[in-house]
Amino acid sequence: MAHEDWNSIDNSINEFENVYCAFIDILGYKNKSHDFFQNEYNLFGRYERAIQRVQSIKKISEIFMDFSKMEVSFFSDSIIITSPQIEGSIGNILQYVRALSANLSLEGLFIRGGISEGRHLKAITKTGSTFLASEALQKAYQLESELAINPRVLIEPSIVEKANHVEKQLIIKENSDFIVDFASIIIIKNGENEGDVFNEMIDIQNYMKVGETDSIKSKYEWILDYYYWIISISKNFNIDRFTKFKSVKERGFKKLEVL
Repeated sequence: MAHEDWNSIDNSINEFENVYCAFIDILGYKNKSHDFFQNEYNLFGRYERAIQRVQSIKKISEIFMDFSKMEVSFFSDSIIITSPQIEGSIGNILQYVRALSANLSLEGLFIRGGISEGRHLKAITKTGSTFLASEALQKAYQLESELAINPRVLIEPSIVEKANHVEKQLIIKENSDFIVDFASIIIIKNGENEGDVFNEMIDIQNYMKVGETDSIKSKYEWILDYYYWIISISKNFNIDRFTKFKSVKERGFKKLEVL
């Protein structure tokens, strides 16, 4: 509308919340969904089992972490996690994402995503519908869709700069990228679950053999290289047993320097 009274609505001032936001995408969801509706793959059962384990980890972590202000939304192949920028919230979102990544991967469901920060407004309209506008979500989505490529969750550098000593131990680097370190949940450093890890990597290798495209195969290859790297720095595994899983590619994984 052209008249002045109509456009005066733009003179109102909105108050925005500063949040951390993760946008997560489940890779290969379309194929898993197809198999689910053919009753060949229990997508719901595997998803529910993974989320139950995540909730168990979250409940234990609540002894020393406050998740009360963190919001998690699941819809189709996407997951959105938001948390206000308060003390401890970086650790909260990192812990949740790494638990989610690890437990979904054990079900053959691998995720890709981004974690960012920015202004955010979520409000209920007078008609009862939900309005959501979020710079943090937009940037997290951009990290996932344009830069993550492989089954990894990228972290915006400004968040890493704010992270404390403990929170930085949940992050590793791949070349210049910061990513959530989730394999450390699956691969126990003292080597006590070496057999389980070996079998898990066999399963992933089998997924790669039946991958429909080179792009899909390369993502499974990345996972195997990432797991192999974690094993190689754990020192308590028979590394020779796992050499067959390593590709010829140099990934540039390294621990984050923590001062």
